[in-house]
Order: sequence, then C-alpha cells, then structure tokens
Amino acid sequence: MNPPLPQGNERYPVQGVLTTRPMTADDASAGPVVPVRDGRAGALLLVTNRTSRAIWSFSVLGHRSGSWGDDILEDAIRPGDTVAWEIVPGLYHLRAETADGTEAYQFGVRVRHGHVVRWEVRD
Repeated sequence: MNPPLPQGNERYPVQGVLTTRPMTADDASAGPVVPVRDGRAGALLLVTNRTSRAIWSFSVLGHRSGSWGDDILEDAIRPGDTVAWEIVPGLYHLRAETADGTEAYQFGVRVRHGHVVRWEVRD
C-alpha cells in the first residue's frame, strides 16, 4: 500500500529530527555511502536509526513526483546505525518503515549543494 502523498499545506505527523549543515571532510566517515546513478550528486543524505527496531525500507519522493520511489536500502539500518546516500540537490519527501510496519515520514526536505542533511528517525 502506498503512503499518502503531500497535498498542499496539510500537516503530517513527523517522527524524527532533521538537520542541515555544510559538508565537511569528516562526512566521508558518516557510514556507507551509496552513490546516485546519474552522477550529479552534490550533497549527502544521512539516515540515522534512533528507534528500537531495524528500518527495513526507505523511500524518497521527489517534490514533483507523483509516487514514492523504490526501496533504496541494500540492507536494513539497525538501531544506532547511519546510512548515507549521495543525492542531487532538490526538494524531497522521505519515508522509512521498520520491521514491524511502523512508518515515519519527513516532508519538504530541502537538499542544497554542498550540504549534509541528516534525518534521525525516532520512536
């Protein structure tokens, strides 16, 4: 079942903390980095699992896209772990699902060139 898509200015429950900062040399050790396929990346998206359960599914929706993308996880994100992806700057919506089916969303994530965006998914 597809989760809801944002419609206008509706409010959604958000689980987690979102931070943005300029990229530094230390970001190379943030976790396994999965490169984007088109080679236009200019930013990093980090997802940290602060829940008590593994995150089994993670999807990204481009702001102008009409449906959620495929699950982009190669392996589950275990509690306390972080996974990083190179990402093209833009506006995105994020969705994570834990092993028990609990879903977390973060809508309207602005990714800027040369920045790191970290989403800490929490219970």
